[in-house]
Amino acid sequence: MAPGGNNYIFGLDQHLATGIAANSLGNPNLKWESTTQFDIGLDASFFNNRLQLTLDYYDKLTEDLLVDVPLLWISGFKTVLTNYGTVSNKGFEFSFTSTNINSKDFKWVTNFNISTNKNKVVDIIAPEGFILNNSFTWSGASGIIQEGEPIGTFYGLEQDGIWNTQAEIDESGLSGFAVFPGGKRYVDVDGDNIIKETDDRKIIGYADPDFFGGFSNTLTYKAFDLYINFTFVSGNQIYNESGRVLEQALDNNVYRKFVNRWTPTNTSTNIPSVDGLTRSMNVSNSGFLEDGSFLRLQDIRLSYNIPVEKTDWLQSAQVYIAGNNVLLFDNYSGYDPEISRGADNTKRGYDHSQDPALKSYTLGVKLDF
Repeated sequence: MAPGGNNYIFGLDQHLATGIAANSLGNPNLKWESTTQFDIGLDASFFNNRLQLTLDYYDKLTEDLLVDVPLLWISGFKTVLTNYGTVSNKGFEFSFTSTNINSKDFKWVTNFNISTNKNKVVDIIAPEGFILNNSFTWSGASGIIQEGEPIGTFYGLEQDGIWNTQAEIDESGLSGFAVFPGGKRYVDVDGDNIIKETDDRKIIGYADPDFFGGFSNTLTYKAFDLYINFTFVSGNQIYNESGRVLEQALDNNVYRKFVNRWTPTNTSTNIPSVDGLTRSMNVSNSGFLEDGSFLRLQDIRLSYNIPVEKTDWLQSAQVYIAGNNVLLFDNYSGYDPEISRGADNTKRGYDHSQDPALKSYTLGVKLDF
């Protein structure tokens, strides 16, 4: 149990005093994570080293995984660090470097890399003194940790449009949560014709990508150098928590699209009514999941090397112009699909008011004496 400083107010004169209180709960049974890993790789070169290839495969098993497990607020603490279970990570890493052209005045070199990672929770062990649901799964507002599934699994109701008319509801035979004209239409997972906030939840998506990587080209012509670098991610999903907040329509700005929301006189729309939005604002559902794939022009740099052969006091001189985070190609409605995982290593792919990536341009001179 770790202490932390806190301010307290005492007496009728409201005297301010500084004291100490516990800010985290100790766990006497805590132990180190242990990891076993198998790696195999291949390095090869061809055409007098003009093409160099690297291929690696890894299989890593981590036991006694350290996880901040949520606690009931009545305990006075939000979480406790504990050994939670066993996690497997498997994947491939492939890269190559190719010298495409290498002449007297012109040189062109390409670098490419791509990686995959398959994460899976192999085993969940309830720490001593804790019960993590009956199935030993840990579910949050919109995520779940469950045996056989990866960390970063989204969990909630599956949205299937909205209810436009009462006739649609009558034909479906459904009742229950949000089943009214203008409400969000959810899938009846358990098949009892009643939509429920808890019993009809299911796995709705995954935060981890199918693959990710980057590629770059370096072109040199006489004294000029041009470097262009792209990064990419494909196959992942993002839970747009910022969009969920903006959908509440209480005391904050909302999206412009809500002008076309459902009303009794505007039933041909896919935007829920105000009532439909507010009733579902605290319910995790697939309507907030978006494609997180992207292609980014991360870096571009053009430089000119000034001849200094006749200068004794200067070894090299270069002028350059460079750009960082220049272009982004994606389908995500938020600021940036490259989401930081934050301090919680179990809550992946959540965009909660993350600032957009900084775009910058630099003009400079580099001198070596």
